[in-house]
Amino acid sequence: MMTLEEAPERDLFEELEENALTCAVCLGVYEDPRALDCHHVFCRSCLEHLPLVNQDGVNNLGCPTCRHLVPLPPNGVAGFRVSFQTNNLKAFVEANRDRAVPVAVPRKQTCGSCTSENVSGFCTECRSTFCDGCTDLHLPTCTKEATALNGASGTDKTNGHHQAPMPLDPAPLMQSDDWNVNTNTCVIHRQIADMFCENCEETICSRCVKRFPHTEHESSCIPLAEALVRYRELLEDRLNPINKEIDFISTQLKPFSHRESEINEQGDTVKAQIHSRAEYLIALIIESEEELSVKVDKVIKSKLHSLDERRESIEVTQEELKNLKDRIELCLKTGNQEDLLKTKQWIPKINHVMFNIDATKLKPSEVADLSFVPDEVSDSLTRLGNLSSTFEGKDPSCDVQILEQHLFIDKSPDVTLVLSVKYTNLPFVIIPLSSMKCIIKSSNRSFIKAIISLGDAAHQYVVKFRPTSNGLYKLSLKIDDIETEDQAVLIPFNPMYLPNITPTTVMKYIRKPIGLAVAQDKRIIVLNDFNEVVILDMHGRNIRTLSRPNNGSRFTSTRHAAVTSDGCFLMTDQYSILKVTMDGQLLKTIGSKGNGRLQFNTPFGITIDEKTGKVYVADLLNHRIQVLNRDYSFSHSFGSRGKALGQFEQPNGTALDSQGNVFVSDTFNHRIQKFSQSGEYISYFGSEGPNPGQLKLPEKIVINNDYIYVTEHLNARVSVFTTEGNFVRCFGKQSIEGGLVWPRGLTFDEDGSLYVCDFRSHCIFKY
Repeated sequence: MMTLEEAPERDLFEELEENALTCAVCLGVYEDPRALDCHHVFCRSCLEHLPLVNQDGVNNLGCPTCRHLVPLPPNGVAGFRVSFQTNNLKAFVEANRDRAVPVAVPRKQTCGSCTSENVSGFCTECRSTFCDGCTDLHLPTCTKEATALNGASGTDKTNGHHQAPMPLDPAPLMQSDDWNVNTNTCVIHRQIADMFCENCEETICSRCVKRFPHTEHESSCIPLAEALVRYRELLEDRLNPINKEIDFISTQLKPFSHRESEINEQGDTVKAQIHSRAEYLIALIIESEEELSVKVDKVIKSKLHSLDERRESIEVTQEELKNLKDRIELCLKTGNQEDLLKTKQWIPKINHVMFNIDATKLKPSEVADLSFVPDEVSDSLTRLGNLSSTFEGKDPSCDVQILEQHLFIDKSPDVTLVLSVKYTNLPFVIIPLSSMKCIIKSSNRSFIKAIISLGDAAHQYVVKFRPTSNGLYKLSLKIDDIETEDQAVLIPFNPMYLPNITPTTVMKYIRKPIGLAVAQDKRIIVLNDFNEVVILDMHGRNIRTLSRPNNGSRFTSTRHAAVTSDGCFLMTDQYSILKVTMDGQLLKTIGSKGNGRLQFNTPFGITIDEKTGKVYVADLLNHRIQVLNRDYSFSHSFGSRGKALGQFEQPNGTALDSQGNVFVSDTFNHRIQKFSQSGEYISYFGSEGPNPGQLKLPEKIVINNDYIYVTEHLNARVSVFTTEGNFVRCFGKQSIEGGLVWPRGLTFDEDGSLYVCDFRSHCIFKY
């Protein structure tokens, strides 16, 4: 409270700001106010986010206050006229907000309690005047923060509901000198933001607590100082294990540096050995070259000497023959009788020379056949050698190729693989079975027995083993002393033939997930209890978080989603179904609040029939199932509130089998009901209880390969049934098989992997 003299002035500015300067769309003070033709004023940015209404080919804006349709100017929202009157009033209030303006006290101001005219104060929260006597009576009953009526320092009158005069300074509540309280001013009320809304995750003032949307979750609004202490303690709790993990990882990283140095030093040593070997071989080759060159010279010299000797002998014979020829020709030319009569003396000499000529000796005796004949060992010198190293005990040059993979054929629990083996550059090798051994390790590093046999082709081998759980297995072959590289074998989720069901991936730190859907590109759409849509990639990393569509208002009750054939998704909101793109654009709003056609009251489960395009919606608080056509128009509905067959008590989820029959989780009747496409009751299964085959608050439901999967709230598990209602198994109740605490939404992707979101543990389990 404050003195009566100052109360009217301060109250006047507050009234002006709240009633004349507050935008009806964002509830904040006007920013760049624009006036519509209907004279209502709104922020320019608020008008830009309003949906357009096309009427007779003209785009119109619907006034949020009077619903009057105003044609959109050619240049958009900027074409609406600026509200100079609002701007002037805003400037006046900002300039005079904290300046006291004297005004006369009303002539006859009566006490709001006893009607006395001796009024001395005014309560800013209760909007009433009081006399001195009624002040003491009013303060203990007022549930708002207040000060003494006379406004004097040191005379505050408080009870258990009252605190010090506002604004409250939260700094004394903090126990640490290095933690500062945010003292931002509330944009709406121009007061210090001394409160924190845990639901909206924003700082507000104490007056905002009583305004929408905080009135919907007033218990979540706590003093800012308390929030800072709480969240600081939360962060400090998280900091210690993080530091321990960092220290542990640091100790684990030290051997890496040492091993890196060893590997680098070893590489340098091997390079030096290779270079030394090369130099040694080069020296040997050069020495061999020199020896061979000397040998070549000797061979050539010997061959040439023999050739010269034969040439000289032939030349001597040739010279003798020439001399005999010259003497005979001279004798015949001169006709000397004495010389002619001596012919008998020349004949023996001529015969001797002629008979001693050997025609075979007139040819070169040496052949030009010198050639180089390399040693066989020299062929290996094309390579200096090879390298020997281990890669985690594997030989990278030996590789296994998985040609075919057959899973659970003919209802068999075995897995069959067809393999071939490659070595170095060979496309395949043929190995006797006696030299081969198959090694299969599960995700927990246990060994699985495998049988290996010959395949249809000579180079193919068949491996058969029985997996113990779903998940990733590693296969390798040991051929004599060589072990091949590991090959990954993924065993999908199958409740019939796997003795153990364990999650292959756990996506953590996802706040209170309720429903989810998986798109074809493996992006995961998660709807949580904070009225948000979270888009994750296939590894669980956050891509974006939407608390509202890019072109619409805040979500108010996000519960479930289903992916459409055009790559968008349908999601349930408090009283409608929304069609939204993966980028957050709102394409269509379907339905409104009520219990008639295309009217909803907290819709939960939503399923799309891929064959017909029809949409099945579990209308929770209307206790019925509504069916929409492909164009989202109303088709039909079935069910009503009750316990009889065909009736529901808060139906939570829907699913369709391969014949188009509709299965509904009848949550508070603890059963699953089966209907035809037209909504005619067929059968049911389940009863309340904790035993296998019984149900306790079944929530979401999904069908895959004619098996029905149901999440149970109070039994904290997933139960599996056939479409005839026969119980198969259950898994996940706070155990190593999943650790489920409160499973809610669940769905399958195209690869047959099951996703279950756990509301209480803030996780999504992938099986």
